[in-house]
Amino acid sequence: MGTAELGQNILDAMTALSDADKANRTKAMITMGDEIEDFFLTYITAYDVYDDTGGQTFTDTPITLNLDKVRKDSGNSIFTLNADTVQIDNNGVYLILIRVSITSDTSDGQSSAVVYLERDSGGGFTEIDGTKGFIFSDAVAIGEGTCTIPIIMNIVSGEIFRIRIVRESGDDTLVTIADGSSLSFFSLTGVRGEIGATGATGTTGATGTKGDTGAKGTTGNTGDTGASGINGTDGTDGLTSIVWVIDYTYLLNNIVNYNGAFYKALVETVGDQPNISPLFWEVISDVTQAYVDNQNLWETDGGEEQLKIANEIDMQSKNIINVLDPTANQHASTRKYVDTIPVQRAEWLQNGFVDASDVSLSWDDASRIVTIQPAVTSFDYFLDGIRYTENSSIIETIADEEGYWIFYIDAENSIASIKNPSNIQVANTIENECYVAAVYWDATNNDGRLMYELHGSRMSPATHLHLHNHIGSVYESGMALSDFVISDGTDNEDAQFSIAYGHFNDEDIENELSAITKTTGLEIWYLDGANWRWTTQAGFSVLLFGVGDRLAWNNGGAQTEVTDNQFVLCHVFATNVIADNGTSPKYIAIQGQNKYSTKKLARAGAETEINTLVFGVLPLQEIMPVGTIIFQTKETYGNDVKAKIVQTDAGNNYVDWRASNIKASGGSIADHGAMAGLADDTHRQYLLADGTRVFTGTGAGFKDEDSMASDSAVAVASQQSIKKYTDDQVATAIGLALALS
Repeated sequence: MGTAELGQNILDAMTALSDADKANRTKAMITMGDEIEDFFLTYITAYDVYDDTGGQTFTDTPITLNLDKVRKDSGNSIFTLNADTVQIDNNGVYLILIRVSITSDTSDGQSSAVVYLERDSGGGFTEIDGTKGFIFSDAVAIGEGTCTIPIIMNIVSGEIFRIRIVRESGDDTLVTIADGSSLSFFSLTGVRGEIGATGATGTTGATGTKGDTGAKGTTGNTGDTGASGINGTDGTDGLTSIVWVIDYTYLLNNIVNYNGAFYKALVETVGDQPNISPLFWEVISDVTQAYVDNQNLWETDGGEEQLKIANEIDMQSKNIINVLDPTANQHASTRKYVDTIPVQRAEWLQNGFVDASDVSLSWDDASRIVTIQPAVTSFDYFLDGIRYTENSSIIETIADEEGYWIFYIDAENSIASIKNPSNIQVANTIENECYVAAVYWDATNNDGRLMYELHGSRMSPATHLHLHNHIGSVYESGMALSDFVISDGTDNEDAQFSIAYGHFNDEDIENELSAITKTTGLEIWYLDGANWRWTTQAGFSVLLFGVGDRLAWNNGGAQTEVTDNQFVLCHVFATNVIADNGTSPKYIAIQGQNKYSTKKLARAGAETEINTLVFGVLPLQEIMPVGTIIFQTKETYGNDVKAKIVQTDAGNNYVDWRASNIKASGGSIADHGAMAGLADDTHRQYLLADGTRVFTGTGAGFKDEDSMASDSAVAVASQQSIKKYTDDQVATAIGLALALS
């Protein structure tokens, strides 16, 4: 039977069926088709992706073929398309089909391209050998070209694949064709069979490692009390002593029986036979009395037996254990109890830190908090003679109020503060508290300056107060100002200077200040009304009145431009001002407080200003003046600050205060005219310039003689005596004249 005849027979058979039979047969065929498709989708692993976009252009630089559309995926999530690459997460043998279609974007070129497959097994993409295919594009005839490359290879789970294309020859720009390229994977590992019967249970594996112990369960209820046990055997008769044993250690006063005789140990002994060792044993004639004597060591006090000793107790290098903490003056103490008692030195009642390097001191502008905390694990300090150990941080927060604040430990784990303290309050802090720090708080600009005050505990409070009041900060070494260029104000270096590394002592605190280069400039402090402020002038230690202006001076708390061609001062101080993180004391510059028409007046003004600053308005106590520099400012000077440094009349580059004794706490005034209270009438032995004080007696300096008989060349005469002497002389002259006439 031929194919045509078979087909006609099938058609005739279908025609002869009723409509119902036709419908049933059709459903059966559809069902069979679905089952066949399900079979292949279930048992054949296939994955196909293609380029739905096209339009990628390339020349002689390889590109990765765009793969953006999944056509078929029966791989149960073992295939992943990501950024034009396909990752396969299943080991096996696969048939790979590569299909690429390209054309030329020119009308008359002839070029060829090479296609190949790359794989990344974890170390980056590399070309797979034997996967190249070539495409010829002839724009003169037919521009489109396609190549298909089949590959069979082993794939390891996790490997990633991509198609690469590059122009092989010619000079056309080639372009991929949409829907003309694809990458397909077919698993050849074999058709998956039916699931077999469950196999026999294997042998038990080795016991695993023991897991962590679980949490302790809740304690159960107490069980019923058990029945009383049987009585033990009777003890040895108290009068019967133990028989001596050669290798037993006997203690002082132990009693033994040796061959019917009783002996008492004189010392701790072992191996010394009692009857031949009189240095270790004493024979006892009345063992009953010895037992009674031993019994008398104990007495009943209330409901308990207590040991009663009339002489010293020699513990023979043994410990007394299980001792309670004492509750009365005559009770014994354990080592632990004694170690926990704070050590107090009543003769000092000292304050301060055992080792300041164990302490980290810091300040935070945002929260206005001073913090001290262990630099590593803990720090020790004394307060009123008691030593404390601190393992965590202690803080103090100040109010948002302008002023100079001091901080001190006033109790264990507690810091207190005082704003604008009086001299009495500072003295009380030094004598009775543990001084920590000081801060000047600029409440307008929310900016503070932290000052280091972590004094040691080896200095008594009385000594500390004496040094603070009468000695103050003491210059040690360094701090020289140098690198001056005395010139005409043309260059910036004419108004710049450097400062050497320096060292000064604030009582027992050694402050070391880093060197400052001449082009760095110092932080400049000045008064804004009654409040202190600080700023910088890049590269310099003096302030301009404004951009392009001459230098400014601090005119009673207001910035004022110095008159053209006049002079102004800059004062350099070494301070205990440190960074907010507690490091590095620093130099500061304080703006001049006046202007001067001549260099000589400026030099004299340096004395007045430095004393006024130190003993008057500065909010700093532990500071030391280093030097004062004279600046001349002139509109025609060509440098950035229109100023130059000038020497004193003595030829010095600056006024050097390092060897002076000027300091805010302790020290003395360098200029008598800068002393406070000069107008007070406190020296009553002197005449007053206003003439209101009268002489209270006569002497070598004051005479009340009507005759002027002393004829002194230095004594002052009273008005009455002068008048009387003059009147007498006039009367005598008149009488003489009358007589002569």
